[in-house]
Amino acid sequence: MLLKKIMSRQKNGQPPQEEVLHDTKKLFGTVQEIANNAGQLGTEIADISGRIDLLDNMITNEANMFDTIRRDMDTLMHHNNSVSESADDVASLGEETLKGIVASRDTLSHAIKNIETLADHVNENAGEINELNTHLKAVHKITGAIGTINKQTRLLALNATIEAARAGESGKGFSVVAEEVKELSLKTSDALEQIRFTVKQLAEQVSRIVERAESNATLTGEVIDGTGSIRNIISEMDGKVQDIVCATGNITEAANMIDSSATQTSNALSSLAGDVTTARKNVSKAHERTDIIKSWTENLIRKTIIPGVKTMDSEMIELSQKKAADIGKMFEDAITSGLMTEADFFDHNYIPIPNTNPVQYMAAFTEFCDKNLPSIQETALENNRVSSCVSVDINGYMPRHMNSRSQPQRPDDPDWNKANSRYRSIYNDQTGMAAARNQNPFLLQTYRASIGNGQHLLIKDCSAPIIINGKHWGALRLTYDAKTVSDD
Repeated sequence: MLLKKIMSRQKNGQPPQEEVLHDTKKLFGTVQEIANNAGQLGTEIADISGRIDLLDNMITNEANMFDTIRRDMDTLMHHNNSVSESADDVASLGEETLKGIVASRDTLSHAIKNIETLADHVNENAGEINELNTHLKAVHKITGAIGTINKQTRLLALNATIEAARAGESGKGFSVVAEEVKELSLKTSDALEQIRFTVKQLAEQVSRIVERAESNATLTGEVIDGTGSIRNIISEMDGKVQDIVCATGNITEAANMIDSSATQTSNALSSLAGDVTTARKNVSKAHERTDIIKSWTENLIRKTIIPGVKTMDSEMIELSQKKAADIGKMFEDAITSGLMTEADFFDHNYIPIPNTNPVQYMAAFTEFCDKNLPSIQETALENNRVSSCVSVDINGYMPRHMNSRSQPQRPDDPDWNKANSRYRSIYNDQTGMAAARNQNPFLLQTYRASIGNGQHLLIKDCSAPIIINGKHWGALRLTYDAKTVSDD
């Protein structure tokens, strides 16, 4: 409205010059205020956008965690079902085993009774065998007595024979008796030898039987003791199996409770996962909207940069454009002098440098830039607002950073390298590519950069195209007004 008012007054030949100047200054002041507010708004939107990114990452991590938990829960339910089935199988097997033990216990009890009866018979037989052995010993004594009588009989027969011989004819009858007695003695002697032989064999056999009977009696005692142990073991097994059946019943009950709880948990996780998915979509939409607002804000800032109006970004815009023009001229002079060719500067064949971490690259123009860019880039640091001044080609390849950030890499120290060896790298993130390929006179962007421990730098980035003989090579990127913010 103020601009239309000024133009209308000038068109109608009105008003006095002082009033026009006053209104013009007022207009410029308003534009300047809008530009400054837009700059601050851009910074705040960049911070909000960064926080939305952080929130998006957190929600994504939560969604992944929910998916992992849900898969683990499914696995748990699967294993729980296996446990339940195994418990049912064990219970069934235990019941069958219990039945078998009861049947075995009855059979064993009957067998033990038979063994005990057999043991009693063995003990009785041992007694009878001992009694037989006593009788045999008595027979042996009797045969001894018979032997003594037999010797006396033989001696008597001998005496009778002698006396019959002395008697002569009158002693013939006595001689016949003596012969008969002698014959009886011989038969008795033969019979006695047979009896002795038989009794000896019987005695030896009975002795062996007695020894076996004693061993059998010992074994029988051990068997009886063993059967008692077996009875105790079976009783214990009976109790153990009953405990197993009871325990498996408890396991089955617990598994059923776990299954019920796991099902409820799985359903809750599914619901939460759905909520997280919805939240991710909303955050994604919010991020898109903030990007749009950020783009509008940057465009508004660009529109407010008009001659005669000094804003908080004017100085940096002019500095970035001047540095871009100086570098473009330096490149053109190198081509004119034959030091470099135009094709060298537009070489996009980035060759990885071996044993670098993060990976660094070489291009045809790297060494030239490494040597000559500092003379232009480093002087930008004379302005206290500036934090860096670097050049990138159209693909975001940065041949040289600031001197402090262009140190040789340290072996096996990627964290140090990321902070202190940032040159010869490709920065093809969204902000970097927007700056590298921008062909407008300048591009203002604001972004957040993590510096660890939940802190970020809010950085303004003003880029201006670098032109070589009318061709767009890349951009000069000037970062400034860095401000530390915390995620707390």
